[in-house]
Amino acid sequence: MAELSAGILLPMKIHNGLCKQIVRRLPVRHLPTGMAERPKAGFGVPAGEWLRDWLEDLLSKPAFGQPGFFEPAVVPGRWINHLARRTEYAAALWTILMFQAWHRGHAAR
Repeated sequence: MAELSAGILLPMKIHNGLCKQIVRRLPVRHLPTGMAERPKAGFGVPAGEWLRDWLEDLLSKPAFGQPGFFEPAVVPGRWINHLARRTEYAAALWTILMFQAWHRGHAAR
């Protein structure tokens, strides 16, 4: 790969101050007009799929069964609604999840 890259002429790599000219030109031939010029777009992280068991453990009814910092009847319901894609609670659930993980780690000490 390094050998191939070293053999490419500089104008093919950088043109008018823009890097990656080969990468920028290649899609133009193969994609619909305008698609290759679009700005970069981020993507969501499927944390719910990757961390399902951990999430279930920390956001389940037993985890909120004791009086504490969160309303035991509310959080598990929001988790269920989020999983069913009825309502988007990702940000709130993430905050609660991080608190629960921290609290569980400190409460055991």
